[in-house]
Amino acid sequence: MQFNFIAKYYLTLSKLVHGATLERAKTSLFCKIPTHANVLFIGGGTGTSLKTLVLLKPNVQVDYVEVSEQMSMRARAQMNFADGINFINLPIEEFKGEKYDVIITEFFFDLFTKEKIKQLIPHIMLKLNVGGCWIDTDFRPTTKLAQRMLLKIMYLFFNLTVGLKTLSLVDVQKLYLTNSFTLTIEKKYKKGFVTSRLLTRKA
Repeated sequence: MQFNFIAKYYLTLSKLVHGATLERAKTSLFCKIPTHANVLFIGGGTGTSLKTLVLLKPNVQVDYVEVSEQMSMRARAQMNFADGINFINLPIEEFKGEKYDVIITEFFFDLFTKEKIKQLIPHIMLKLNVGGCWIDTDFRPTTKLAQRMLLKIMYLFFNLTVGLKTLSLVDVQKLYLTNSFTLTIEKKYKKGFVTSRLLTRKA
């Protein structure tokens, strides 16, 4: 996958299709993040919610892992007022950091097949302290016809523009719950089509 091509237009496209819903969902649980947390932010794109996080919690330390150089560059440009942010251009599988209080993923797992997600969740989990929280915001499987059609269009668009390999959405909640996580809080948008979940690592 290569998101550099659409980095310039990504936020505009998102707002055209979804309005402000996705931004509200992404930041809805940031109030639960401890004041001095060590945060691993995965796949945050152009950094709009990173800026919200740092304004809300100015004492957090953030490792911002974003594979797209163009997305990361745009995120960095928004954050020239802030210290304590490390920008890393790597796939999360290649990033060696560990021992975080909070992990944030935003519209990340919708990019992968179920088999790939089964590999990613345990790998990322080991970077989180026991008792730490994982905030995951994403689209969720739906039975509503209009939402299913929208998903198909979105997947087709990203298949053509960035080379996305998967064409379907995975129910990641079942995978979380089999990997030592407890679902603590869930906020739903668009009747559950988009949710933000706070999960706590048990062990």
